[in-house]
Amino acid sequence: PPPFDPGGGGGGVAPPPELLQLLSPVQRRKTAAELNAAILASQSQEREPKLPMLLKMLVWAQDQLAQHAVFPRINNLVEATLEMPPSDMSDQGSEDVQDRIDVPGSVMGV
Repeated sequence: PPPFDPGGGGGGVAPPPELLQLLSPVQRRKTAAELNAAILASQSQEREPKLPMLLKMLVWAQDQLAQHAVFPRINNLVEATLEMPPSDMSDQGSEDVQDRIDVPGSVMGV
C-alpha cells in the first residue's frame, strides 16, 4: 500500500487510530516546540527570546532612575524616541509599567 500522506492530498492508506492523535497539527506543533527547546538547551541557549526581557528591564531601570533624577525616557519602545518627563513627577510610581509604555503586545510577548 502507498504511504499515508498527513496532508491528505495523496489518498494513501489511513494510519491506525492510535496514531491519528500523533499526526494531528496540534500534536505536531507541541512536539516541534519540545524538540526546539531540547535543541536550544543542548546548545546552552535560552528557550525564551531575550528582547522582551531586555525591554522590561529598560522600563524597570528607568523607573529606578526616575526616583532619583529627571531624565529623558524611552516611552515608545517601538520607535525608541526620547521624551522629556512632565514637570510634575509626583504620581509617576502609581502606574503599572505596561500602562506607561506604548508597545504593541507582540513586542512584549503579551
